[in-house]
Amino acid sequence: MEKLVELGISEEELKSMLELNANILEEPELNILIDILYLIKCDERMIKNILISNPNYLSRTKEDVVNLINELLSLGINDLNILFDTNPYLLDLDDFDIEDYKLEHNYSNEELVNLLEGDPFIFSEI
Repeated sequence: MEKLVELGISEEELKSMLELNANILEEPELNILIDILYLIKCDERMIKNILISNPNYLSRTKEDVVNLINELLSLGINDLNILFDTNPYLLDLDDFDIEDYKLEHNYSNEELVNLLEGDPFIFSEI
């Protein structure tokens, strides 16, 4: 949890995060998930926002997150940092959730990208 404190997450915020997700991973897995956010060009402010808003992200597996990111990149979304900062709950999805939603609604990649970028809360329909 040291990494969370280093990001400027207060004791009160950390307590709230733990109330929402008692299964937050320990280091080094926690650090790996934070490093993934750095790799997609999230700055510390974005990371703090993502983690406080969606502490469930901190119990995901590296593989699930990487698969989700690869799926979004394959659709043509390049600004994942902005997308996840705007809607941190997208990080709770799996790659197949995105593909299933696209197929269910018969969207092209471009249409789905426009939806995700124009209405980042589309996840509530997935």
